[in-house]
Amino acid sequence: MNRLLVIGIGSLIMMDDGIGARVADTIKDKLQEHDIAVLIGETDVQYCLNEIRTGDFLVIIDAAMLEKEPGSVETVSLLDAKKSHGMLRSR
Repeated sequence: MNRLLVIGIGSLIMMDDGIGARVADTIKDKLQEHDIAVLIGETDVQYCLNEIRTGDFLVIIDAAMLEKEPGSVETVSLLDAKKSHGMLRSR
């Protein structure tokens, strides 16, 4: 069976940018009870990439500026994220 891996992304020192890492850390124990792997990647992209295995199902939690209500949750497929790659920038 393929592994389900939740990755929390974001800088903990940059206030709301760290929400992905903070959420993943908050729910980590509950997820691990259900054999879901959790990685608090913060801003170390290479570390995150090195931890991903072939066949993993990824859930990535990160902050984004999508002109939505603050605190809202959006899902973006990897294909759509890849299409938007050039338009996404950190601020």
